[in-house]
Amino acid sequence: EYLEGRVVSLQSYKEWADSFMCTLVPGSASDHIEYTPGGLIYKPGGSNMQHVTSIAFLMLVYAKYLSSSSQTVFCGNVAADPTALRLQAKKQ
Repeated sequence: EYLEGRVVSLQSYKEWADSFMCTLVPGSASDHIEYTPGGLIYKPGGSNMQHVTSIAFLMLVYAKYLSSSSQTVFCGNVAADPTALRLQAKKQ
C-alpha cells in the first residue's frame, strides 16, 4: 500500500523493509548475513535451507514492489535495485 502511494502511514514499515533488504546485500554498509564460500546464505543452526528459501522469496517479492513503484533501496554506497535483488535471490 505504501509503495503504491495509497497509505502514507505505513512509511515506518517501508523503512524497516529497506533496512532488512540492506542486510542481505553483500557489500552494503549494514550487511550482517553470512554467506558460504559459494555464495549461499548461511544461518548457523538447524534447517539452513528454510531460511535461504524464505529470504530468497522475500527478495523476489520486494523486488517486484520496488519495480512497480520505480524505487531503489540505497544501502550506504550500494544500490539495491529490483534487478540486484532478483539476481541475489536467484543465486540462492
